[in-house]
Amino acid sequence: SLGSTYYHWNPNNSTLVWDRLPMTVAFAAIFCYMLDEYLPARDDGSKDESSIGQDMLLPLIITGIASVLYWSWTDDLRLYAVVSIFPMLLMV
Repeated sequence: SLGSTYYHWNPNNSTLVWDRLPMTVAFAAIFCYMLDEYLPARDDGSKDESSIGQDMLLPLIITGIASVLYWSWTDDLRLYAVVSIFPMLLMV
């Protein structure tokens, strides 16, 4: 991605943000896809049968972006680690 190219062209913490943002969005999307594949859709009687993956996509992307920004502002990777590693561990 362009963010990764930018980081590897000029590696430092400020460009690392642009490397981590697309990866975090991708991790959230992959996790939501896996939720859709392995968990049944809700059937609450309404016409709109939304799945948990569709419902969780936007909140997980926002949380992922917030974790990268939090790391960038505080130099604390704990939230980013949870957001990026925990879903991958759940999928294994």
